[in-house]
Amino acid sequence: MLYVAIDQLPPQTRNVILLNLEGKTNPEVAEELGISVNTVKTIKLRAYRVLRERLKGIQWLLLLLLGV
Repeated sequence: MLYVAIDQLPPQTRNVILLNLEGKTNPEVAEELGISVNTVKTIKLRAYRVLRERLKGIQWLLLLLLGV
């Protein structure tokens, strides 16, 4: 479900989030995409807000899957 929501993000935003999920740092993401570190931070902030909003209805499912 998370990756479905990520796939719905704009291309640059999706790339930033996927690179971050691969474990790359903000400077590494910035260098790979040819953008500034501040742009990476801004994109991540906005993307996580959108993802939180889109996934808020399934929080109970995530808790169930994690066994919490």
